[in-house]
Amino acid sequence: MWVTGDVHLDPADPGRAAAFLAFLARARAEADRLVLLGDVFDYWIGPRHARGSAYAPVVAAFEAAAAAGFPIDFLAGNRDFLGPRELASVGLRVHGDALLLERPGRRTLVTHGDLLVLGDHGYRRYRRVVRSAAFRLGYRVVPTWVRLLVAAVLRRASRRKLRRVTPLAFPLDLELCAAWLAHHAADELLCGHLHRAERHAHPGGGVTLMLPGWSDDGAPHFALSGRGEAELRES
Repeated sequence: MWVTGDVHLDPADPGRAAAFLAFLARARAEADRLVLLGDVFDYWIGPRHARGSAYAPVVAAFEAAAAAGFPIDFLAGNRDFLGPRELASVGLRVHGDALLLERPGRRTLVTHGDLLVLGDHGYRRYRRVVRSAAFRLGYRVVPTWVRLLVAAVLRRASRRKLRRVTPLAFPLDLELCAAWLAHHAADELLCGHLHRAERHAHPGGGVTLMLPGWSDDGAPHFALSGRGEAELRES
């Protein structure tokens, strides 16, 4: 089983899409399941937009994997949380904010990671708004051009914030991580979101592992096998 996330596919960047397609082909050859931790897409408008952009071959690859019986699980990130039903329609098995993976002798909890960063108050306010029922309802009924406008506004706001505050200023809340592990009786918690590799062993047992984001030179992912801790692979 492989776990990755924070790919940030751009609808205007076929190069990153080609890299992800190569990764997906390798995952299908070497793993029995792929779990995506969100922010796979820099933004998600819907299948119609996807098929007319650099996302098109990725969507086709998801559909082909589903048709071949290769499971791909998807947890929403802070960029591609809208339209879960539409993502399910292209072959992904869409879950909520967390997913428990079980293998003999080990329980692994996975999540995007944004809920584990309590210090980013601005983001938490933003999440409450865009994850609200009213926002979701409005998003479902508006035409594609309005969705594109909303996505552009959200991307500009995110970029302005990153120019002012480095993501490193917001650490994981390790007490909260430990509480999640205890609640789910899990051995390890895997997350992304902050685009850096970290490992935290908790005094009460269990470990939290953070996945770095994708780059032009690397496709980081966790490999889960046997009873051991998830292995971080950088390429």
